[in-house]
Amino acid sequence: MAENLRDKLLILVLAETGCRIGECLGIHYTTDLDYDRKQVKIVFRERNENCERAKNAEERWLAVSDETWDILQMYLTEYRDWVKQTELDKRVTESR
Repeated sequence: MAENLRDKLLILVLAETGCRIGECLGIHYTTDLDYDRKQVKIVFRERNENCERAKNAEERWLAVSDETWDILQMYLTEYRDWVKQTELDKRVTESR
């Protein structure tokens, strides 16, 4: 299994949801999470920082397991400042 928290989280989300790596890397952790339902939103974005897009223009919500949600929460807690800066950078990139 992946050694670092980010890679482990990516592998789990990809395996559980079937989303593409570009979709997963395009998630906005400040707006694309439903904490009540433990779901992640996949959104078609014309200009992702990673230059990848969702396969189609349909927004969709994907459920993840309790284990994956817990790892997501650990990741967000451990890298809170980095995640906030990355989210700001994504918005700047998408607005260009």
